[in-house]
Amino acid sequence: MEVANDYILVTGVTESPDFPILKPIMSKYSGGKDIFITSLSLDGSQLLKSTYYGGNGDDIVVEVSKDRNNYFLFAAHTTSNNIQTIAGPPNNSYKGGKDILLFTVLPSREAFNMSSYIGGILDEVLTDIFIDPNNEDIYITGWTTSSKGSINDFPIYPLKISGFGGPQDETSNGGKDVFEIVLSKNAQSFIISGFLGGSGDDIGKGIFKDPVGNIYILGETYDNTNGVPFPVSTGSSTVKGNSDIFITMYNELEVNFGTKLQTLNYSKLINSLGSEVLSEMKKHPSLNSFSAILASDGRFPELNLSDIKAKNNIIYSEIEMSIGVVNNAKVFGGNEDDFPVSFDFDKYNNYLIAGYTKSTDFFISSNAYQTKKSDNNDIVLIRNAIGTLNLLTPQSNKSLCVGSDILISWAGDQIKPEDGYSVGYSVDENHEIFKSIASNVTAESFIWNIPIELSGKKNVLIRVTHNSGLFAQNIDYYSVNQKATLSDFQLSTPDTICIGEDITLKATANGGNIEYTWFKDNVEIGKTTTNEFTISSATTDNSGKYKVSIKNDCPPAEESKSTISVYVSLKTKAGLITDELTKNKGETLELTTNSFGVGLKYIWQKDGKNLPSQNKKTLTLSNLSLNDAGIYRCIIGGKCGIDSTNESNVKVENIIGSVSDNISEIARIYESSTNIYNIEFISISNYTCKLYDNIGNNIEEFIENTNTKVDLNKYSNGVYWIVITKVDKTYREKLIKFN
Repeated sequence: MEVANDYILVTGVTESPDFPILKPIMSKYSGGKDIFITSLSLDGSQLLKSTYYGGNGDDIVVEVSKDRNNYFLFAAHTTSNNIQTIAGPPNNSYKGGKDILLFTVLPSREAFNMSSYIGGILDEVLTDIFIDPNNEDIYITGWTTSSKGSINDFPIYPLKISGFGGPQDETSNGGKDVFEIVLSKNAQSFIISGFLGGSGDDIGKGIFKDPVGNIYILGETYDNTNGVPFPVSTGSSTVKGNSDIFITMYNELEVNFGTKLQTLNYSKLINSLGSEVLSEMKKHPSLNSFSAILASDGRFPELNLSDIKAKNNIIYSEIEMSIGVVNNAKVFGGNEDDFPVSFDFDKYNNYLIAGYTKSTDFFISSNAYQTKKSDNNDIVLIRNAIGTLNLLTPQSNKSLCVGSDILISWAGDQIKPEDGYSVGYSVDENHEIFKSIASNVTAESFIWNIPIELSGKKNVLIRVTHNSGLFAQNIDYYSVNQKATLSDFQLSTPDTICIGEDITLKATANGGNIEYTWFKDNVEIGKTTTNEFTISSATTDNSGKYKVSIKNDCPPAEESKSTISVYVSLKTKAGLITDELTKNKGETLELTTNSFGVGLKYIWQKDGKNLPSQNKKTLTLSNLSLNDAGIYRCIIGGKCGIDSTNESNVKVENIIGSVSDNISEIARIYESSTNIYNIEFISISNYTCKLYDNIGNNIEEFIENTNTKVDLNKYSNGVYWIVITKVDKTYREKLIKFN
């Protein structure tokens, strides 16, 4: 893995014909094991470019290094015999078995400018490359089972001249030997090439040249109790466990007699109780140490025992260059085997480790590109960061409001704000997708206007990321509300109800987490978090004008613009009517009920039978006849029930309009002058005499037992009646007044 200014380059091996490809150099899978070269954004969230590379065999990339011009040199081994060579050192054709494969990719990651085989007739596996930043010479190491021999076997350079010159070890030692090869810029020629090891298996994993020309090789040596041990200049040569890490330092090459000579400075083992497999080493950018990543199942120096898991763990370590001593180590792992593959440093001296895991509980940070374990081995990316970053505002679990400005603020320690921050938010279920709020922010705060599309979201995550990779985000989700707005206010029940019924008010509102406050006649009567309010078994006290006010976390509150009037009626009640009433024939009968209720309808009855035309609160019968006598009542129906008045016994007397006895029996009535009538009794005794109008009103009474005169001139034109009563007889005479 290599880190450029604006992307991470990751390489490895795939057997997948559907590996993600984007802007490729080679778009098709070649079969077997192919190399992939993939570029991701610095935070690992975006795929930028991705390609296959390989031939008709297995192609295994083990390292990539970047020169000062951002050319990427890949170190690999291959069994493919059909890879096209471009430039490279002498005799760079495929020899057999596994051969070293070197190739260079342009900074665009879209073309090659060198591709070459190096090796012998058996196997060579390259594990590490280093490019001299001054002259761009290439340093590689790994292991080989080939030996020094013919021109087609492993290349040794330079050969001794008169017994002088050449590498420290120019002969194979048995098993796998470490090889050390130094090539000129772009691998055009050999500078030095040789072996390192004992009679067991020894594998070079890292190579480095310091500014004064010393060459360092790190790797692992395996237990070889029956043979020649790995050559050490100090310390024990006994391997503890199955394998131990070695570090060897060669002095600057001596040039004499027209050739180069390599000499040893020191060589030693880093012993531990377990087995270690070194994946890669690099010179630490600011320390006089090598940083190395390895897998170990035992106690590696400087590790906290409590951090060590039962399986193989990924270990990052720092080894002092001058004496080969471990002075720092950190472990990463889960419940199964975890292995590192490659690592690098960014411009902030943070290390980034790429590896793979079988563990189901390997720690995954919340900003990872992929957060779920697959069914097979998964790639893991580990990035440390120097410093801290904390999100200050908004506070966790805070409710945010659409359209409002909020202050996002944070505080960093041991990081430079001028390097830039990016701010984003996520609302998807697994928070794998973040939308940008701002980028390249050099302050430690940003004002964000909450967009409408977040309304109603309850899982909003805000993340602030420094360009060094450090990030901070809220622990508890933010919820986003839209200001509560009232779109409708109505009654779910009628506006007029009966006592004992329910009143239900309903508000329709937009927004979340709304609190409803209900009022009657401007007095608060209750609060709810639902949009309905019910008054059960209403009384007349519940009559009045109602309104509602709504609010949520986004002010201000909003009140209904109009009120709703509700009337609660008592049950229908009929009033009393006169119990008994006597009327004269020809008079008018009126009976009135002072009932109360809502939606009243009146049905008057006589002797239990409805009077269809009498449907008002007052019964009116004009010009009574004797047949109108009877028992009257009113049946009153309304919204709130049915009631009946009491019964009224109405009598109609036969006093107007008919004569039961002849008045001439007792008196003579004649008109003495215009509209003046004389009444002369035949026998004056026990008589009463009265004058009635035509509708039965008694308008004048005369002195009993005397003759009298009736003067109609003082009355209006019409019909009048003289009524004379003697004991049980009634005498009537009609008079007409007309001018």
